[in-house]
Amino acid sequence: MGQVRAKFRVMEISRHWNGEITEVRLLPVYGKRKDGYHDEPGACEENAAFWDATPSGEAYVRYGTIDEAEVPFRLGACYYIDMIPSENETRWRLDVNSQYETQLGVELECRWSNESILRTGSIKMSIGNRGAWPAFKDAGPGSYWTVSFTESEG
Repeated sequence: MGQVRAKFRVMEISRHWNGEITEVRLLPVYGKRKDGYHDEPGACEENAAFWDATPSGEAYVRYGTIDEAEVPFRLGACYYIDMIPSENETRWRLDVNSQYETQLGVELECRWSNESILRTGSIKMSIGNRGAWPAFKDAGPGSYWTVSFTESEG
């Protein structure tokens, strides 16, 4: 089973539950358009390739803190999301796995925990890159995954 990588940008950092939870909202990056219309900041060839592979989706991660310095994300920054199937139980689980003609829909959920600053999370994607499909399809619904977020340069 292989690693799958997506690239998303932080669109919003907000507080919820009386300020006790800090939520980070990310959306897939998109590339530089030929006409320059709706280019996102820092649009580049790499972002265009990720957009082609993951044209829609959203990710949310929720942290049990009001101190934004403890939240490992920056507003407007791009992050690689690396997802690796795990043979051991982890907090991230594949809950949805649907296939359409040209897209594979997946949803990874991070179960609630009071044991770390990361409380919950979800990653929903519509994946057009058929090379990534086997990792999700072979692992199957209910499978566990290791998920990491790494800031990228653009």
